Amino acid sequence: MSPPSGIQGRVFWARGLRDFGDGLAAVLLPAYLVALGYGATEIGLVATAALLGSALMTLAVGALGARVDPRALLLLAAALMVATGLGFAVVASFA
Repeated sequence: MSPPSGIQGRVFWARGLRDFGDGLAAVLLPAYLVALGYGATEIGLVATAALLGSALMTLAVGALGARVDPRALLLLAAALMVATGLGFAVVASFA
């Protein structure tokens, strides 16, 4: 079997990079929260919220993917990622 090429190759590599980033975040975020002094319950809640959000967005994108312009979905996903990053940057306490 030959390696993917063209658009299939780009999708393959983009998906691989995304999965690598997701895995890295799944390891680093709890470690970072431990370093900040959060307890197991808070870390579990953050991890659960992240996984539930990812699952819900996967279902939403799957349902809308065939009906909405892919560029609009990518822009929406990028905006949500920026909002999440800003939220982590500005929130000082868990409570």
